[in-house]
Amino acid sequence: MNNSIWRFIEQTHKWIAIALTLPVIFVFLTGIILQIRKPVDYIQPNLHYGVARYQPTTSLNSILESIKAEPKMKVKGWQDVMIMDLRPKAGVIKIRTADEMEAQVDVKTAKVLNVQQRWNDIITLLHDGSTWGMRTSVFLIAGLLTVLLGFTGAFLIYQTARNKISASLRRSRNTGNMSAANTTELRAKPSGRWKLMRFCRKYHFYLSIFIIFPWLVASVSGVLLQVRYEVPWVMPERQQGVSKIPTLEFTEILETAKKLKGLKLNSWDEVWRIYIYPNDGIVSVRTKDLWEAQFDSNTGELLDLSVRRTDLLEDIHEGKWLKANWWFFLPAHTVAIIAWFFGVYLWIESFWPRRRTANKA
Repeated sequence: MNNSIWRFIEQTHKWIAIALTLPVIFVFLTGIILQIRKPVDYIQPNLHYGVARYQPTTSLNSILESIKAEPKMKVKGWQDVMIMDLRPKAGVIKIRTADEMEAQVDVKTAKVLNVQQRWNDIITLLHDGSTWGMRTSVFLIAGLLTVLLGFTGAFLIYQTARNKISASLRRSRNTGNMSAANTTELRAKPSGRWKLMRFCRKYHFYLSIFIIFPWLVASVSGVLLQVRYEVPWVMPERQQGVSKIPTLEFTEILETAKKLKGLKLNSWDEVWRIYIYPNDGIVSVRTKDLWEAQFDSNTGELLDLSVRRTDLLEDIHEGKWLKANWWFFLPAHTVAIIAWFFGVYLWIESFWPRRRTANKA
């Protein structure tokens, strides 16, 4: 390969990495916390189970009255409920408020099973930059640069591995012809600084081989998730109903959804989740094959029927699609931070000889 092209890609990789040091470390740390949210009850409340699966028979008003009786929820009416998340398989519905409190209620008995702060939603807003209003500006640009960093890194891994193999073959051919002077030179004791630089260079390369695949998967899917509210292909635009008081009961929601040929629903066990947004006046019915139907939560009118790719992209982003989020993606993201610091040290090291030369001059 032309040395100027190699140098350009290497410099591009280096300077993007330096520019992204703080945002990427922050995103990686919050991402690691989100990766462990399910087993850590403090981050995300564990899912509780109702007395019966696939039997959401209690009324919406009964659920509302149950959570109004919970002081921690601070709910006085439907205006205080942000999201209701029905899990038919678990027989439970999650009710969330604006201050990220969550109550889990049995959908057969209307009994409150758990009330707890939901920290993972707060961390998610930090993770994608929404907290500071920088999701589609600073964090999106950083995400695009992270994708570019991954591709330049993949190229450098390939080219470095190729060069290492070529150099190894040359050394094996030239071993018999090596002069005594060269042998003496090779045996010269290296300095501590040289050893550290060689260690960082070596393990930056080898760790990068381990992380490059999850890096590219997470960065590309992360960019798509960053623009989910702006790109309907990723996530359909949320519709608006006529009333902020939901009156469509669970059985009515299912019967309404069953009439749509696109959803292919016949019973509760084919429903993945149902979300109710009281302040938007809509019900979102989601199936296991990515379809979403949005209905008016008061009249039952169909407002939108589309494929919703957000949940799939989230699974890809976290490595769940390969069931590798725990044994591969989480370790890889942790290792990526170490590899990043090795790279930063190598960047700093590249300036030291220049400084000494400048001082001598």
